[in-house]
Amino acid sequence: MAEELLVSKNNKKIFTFGVTDAGKRASVEGEVDIVIRSGSKESFDIVQYIDELERKSYTDISGISWHGFYQKVQSEIKMPLIRLKRKAEEEIEIDQIRHKVAIGRNTPYFTMICNLYVPKIKEFKECKNITPNNRKTKSVFDIDNETTRLDFFILPKFIDLVKFMNTAVGMLYYFGDITTFDPTKNGDFKTIMTKNLEYKTFKLGEWSILVKEVVEENMKKREPELANKFSLLLHYPNQYEYVFNRSFAYPNQKPMTLGEKFGEDYYGFSIRKSFETPVDRYKQKLEKKIFGDIYPYLLIGAYKKKVN
Repeated sequence: MAEELLVSKNNKKIFTFGVTDAGKRASVEGEVDIVIRSGSKESFDIVQYIDELERKSYTDISGISWHGFYQKVQSEIKMPLIRLKRKAEEEIEIDQIRHKVAIGRNTPYFTMICNLYVPKIKEFKECKNITPNNRKTKSVFDIDNETTRLDFFILPKFIDLVKFMNTAVGMLYYFGDITTFDPTKNGDFKTIMTKNLEYKTFKLGEWSILVKEVVEENMKKREPELANKFSLLLHYPNQYEYVFNRSFAYPNQKPMTLGEKFGEDYYGFSIRKSFETPVDRYKQKLEKKIFGDIYPYLLIGAYKKKVN
């Protein structure tokens, strides 16, 4: 059963973010299944997915299954999958999007999953109320009547939240806007003014969830198509390059990458050689067979941009 975080506006349940263990389905790598739903009798006005090549746009979507694991089906390794669904008399699957990142041991950092845009004028009259029992048994994030964007991040279950956020990498998640993790913006590091920013952390099962609430006019400039609608932006999960490949240096010291600095801060030793396992080597042998030259497998502290 999924552990759920509910988003409430005027005590209406407008959004659900749920996580559950992928269990035996994650037969190669990864650990988590994420389920995203709009409130009852509501659909997102727009759902967009962005990756390095394109931006896909959908309307009238009410549910998303975001699989953060690889699985072996017979002799084939299936990449992680995002399923987009529409409500009808029965839920209908509209599209499937394959991606490359499993949430787990090889991604020891927050992955941004989505951004939820909630316009001030939207009332959600048809949505169900948040009950007292909901507040006792589930995590609830209440938003006010301002136009709001909520950014959702998930941390693998073996990473300590407090320790992680006290590393040099943690500041990117506190202050970096969504452009920091966006391949179409080349990971442009734009900061969010603290007066426009609040964040909360939640524990859903074994996973730590970071939710940043952003209230500012700049949302309309950066994502005008989404900011004035009840909408959802799904992110290209491979955000390693835009976080860990940034340069970092103290005055009068040799520069290093944030990935290298993170290894020192969190583990106390370089992680450049620490994340290779038989699974990694097995995957590297298979990657050309499965994906050709388009999929460079990423390891923390070992990523170098592929040059054709």
